[in-house]
Amino acid sequence: MRRRRLVSRIRANRLLGARQPVREHDELPRQTVDLLPLRDDRLVEIFDRPVLMRDADFKGVETVFVGHVLSLRWSARPCYTRVMTLHCSWRDMIREAAQRLAAAGVENAPRDARLLLAHALGVEPMEVIMRENDSVDIVMLTAFEGAIQRRLCGEPVSRIRGWREFYGRRFAVTPAVLDPRPETELLVEQGLKHLDQAGRVLDLGIGSGCILVSILAERPDAVGMGLDISPAALALARHNANALGVAGRATFVEGGWGHALPGPFDLALSNPPYISEAEMAGLAKDVRAYDPHIALTPGGDGLDPYRAILRAMPAWLRPGGCIGFEFGIEQAGAVTMLMRQAGLTNIDVHRDLAGIQRAAFGRRAP
Repeated sequence: MRRRRLVSRIRANRLLGARQPVREHDELPRQTVDLLPLRDDRLVEIFDRPVLMRDADFKGVETVFVGHVLSLRWSARPCYTRVMTLHCSWRDMIREAAQRLAAAGVENAPRDARLLLAHALGVEPMEVIMRENDSVDIVMLTAFEGAIQRRLCGEPVSRIRGWREFYGRRFAVTPAVLDPRPETELLVEQGLKHLDQAGRVLDLGIGSGCILVSILAERPDAVGMGLDISPAALALARHNANALGVAGRATFVEGGWGHALPGPFDLALSNPPYISEAEMAGLAKDVRAYDPHIALTPGGDGLDPYRAILRAMPAWLRPGGCIGFEFGIEQAGAVTMLMRQAGLTNIDVHRDLAGIQRAAFGRRAP
């Protein structure tokens, strides 16, 4: 079989001494190379790395061998090897990667493959579509295959790329913060409607800074403060504020929900951890394994952050000021009840694009 002949050539070339280690993102030489040392049993195994070789079956053609599990020992274990010429197109790369992602159960596999190819190429996703007939570059292939492998393991695209598009802007994300969700844009959209001219904004549980920074970017007259218990999250929020040009109007405070804050504020917003302890086991892997636990659940019924924030609210929200919360599915009734018990009036509940009750705003009595 062709696979056996290919494996034999790798083995023969290795034993003849054509052994040049290839650093990731370095230019690959146009000759036989290998990436891994021989195992104790003298079997060559390649794990998700490209190997460039002369192909004796096609004179003058260089091919890239990308293998997940390859061994000289013929075995029945699954082998998902791929062989591509260096002249295959970006479209071919997306199609092949999308097939693997779909087979692994990844939703929107073609979209993810396109976004990850754009990431590997360092271009915008639209450019991938416009240049889909361009040829593959070997260094790009290395980066692209690495990104696909991470996605196959369940890592979200935003974690692989290191950033998330939110309210029309690009926010850096790290393992220290919750990956911003599109539904949280509702909190920004409605918050802007409740913000007075030259108002002061408070973001409780700032995380990546996507809420506060988006508000300040949309309203050059506003100033704001972000609170978070995580120093790493605050550092990232500062980075995003600086990258998006609002750092001069934002301050950052480390502390918990009851931390003393220098009010008064005209508007307070919060997307606190609200998943109950009982619901954690049912979360999707790309949420449970990659978002920080502290940003997902406070334990118990998931409502303790709302209780703590509303207890502290009179100390920093001005009379007549507004506060808005995001919450989970089927939590609207419980959260709005807590808001009424805290003395808030004019409580409005807003639905996200999926029609789910997702945010509520209330006003402190004058």
